[in-house]
Amino acid sequence: ELAKLVAFADRRAITLDDARRLISGVEQLETWGILDRLFLPPHGRGPAAVDALLADGAAVQLISAVIGGQLREVLRTHELMGPASRRQGDIASALGLPPWRVERLLRWAAVTTPAMVEGWLRALQHLDAEVKLGRLDDAAGLRSLMLRAAREVASRSAA
Repeated sequence: ELAKLVAFADRRAITLDDARRLISGVEQLETWGILDRLFLPPHGRGPAAVDALLADGAAVQLISAVIGGQLREVLRTHELMGPASRRQGDIASALGLPPWRVERLLRWAAVTTPAMVEGWLRALQHLDAEVKLGRLDDAAGLRSLMLRAAREVASRSAA
């Protein structure tokens, strides 16, 4: 973030408004941590993180898009793991992701099943369609999905 400000300033003073506009918001970082909070006990921290972001004014569409993208990566990780155990480096190459992200995806895949992840992705798609048709409130739908996911992960962890 500092490098971005220095490049923008080009040796001149910048205003506080410029800095606020250029520096990535905390909500972006928090959004990327929702699934970590969901998949690690206590699982209710995932829905709580969504509630906090919504209370801070984060857009439901941003949260849904980030969660959807991460869930697609988890599902792809499940597919790549398959019946044979593959090395982390092989999965990283196949996904085109850095090893630290694949490490996280492998952790997430270990606490989910492909069916769970597919169900959540279908629910996100259904939520989007229902919101566009005016039949569902986007924030309420996202909260409901996150509570469902937390229950499913907690049940699987207990089993």
